Amino acid sequence: VECNCKFREQMTNRVGRPIRSCDGVLKGHEAWVYSVGWSHCGDFIVSGSGDGTARVWRVSSGAEVSVLEGHPVAVLSACFSPDDRIIATASWDGTARLW
Repeated sequence: VECNCKFREQMTNRVGRPIRSCDGVLKGHEAWVYSVGWSHCGDFIVSGSGDGTARVWRVSSGAEVSVLEGHPVAVLSACFSPDDRIIATASWDGTARLW
């Protein structure tokens, strides 16, 4: 996953901290979504689901970029590494995986 990390205007929440927003619905999981995380550059989202997958989405288009399959049960947490090169997932199966 490559990021375009150029600066862009950001919205802020009630306490003035920057937030990013997505203007759409990301469809693809076949069960509840338990975790969503933004890449540090803001170009991608990773989601973890009860279907045992994590999925990577391109924010600008809402397109599914990748499906990370391997956990036999729910993915409870998914996040990007600080440099956005690795995704970590944690599951009810008692494992954490690096992708």
